[in-house]
Amino acid sequence: MRLRIEVEKSLKIKKGKTSPPVQFRLFNMDTFLPVDLTGAEIRFFMEGPEGGADIKKLEGKGDVVVSPLTGIGKYEWKPGDTDTPGNYTAAFEITIRDGMKIRVPEGADYMRIEIED
Repeated sequence: MRLRIEVEKSLKIKKGKTSPPVQFRLFNMDTFLPVDLTGAEIRFFMEGPEGGADIKKLEGKGDVVVSPLTGIGKYEWKPGDTDTPGNYTAAFEITIRDGMKIRVPEGADYMRIEIED
């Protein structure tokens, strides 16, 4: 399956806010249809702030909201997630029903999330 991955590579959010969420969308380029995420395990990871003395690691397993038939998954921020200003790196890990593992964004890329003071 050839995939097309749509994800914002850069996101800015104000300190303490819980919107907008971080989201992605997957398309199967062989069928031109969204990837069915029914039964998929999706995890969201965020680490940072860059250059900070204290590194905050956020893992959202089961906290990812999925719209299975549209190929959309998103992490809804929880209170406290965005309390520390700085620049963070983030990624989603997706395991679909057939066992295929997908990383969003692909390869060594990460999403850049800036929490503004």
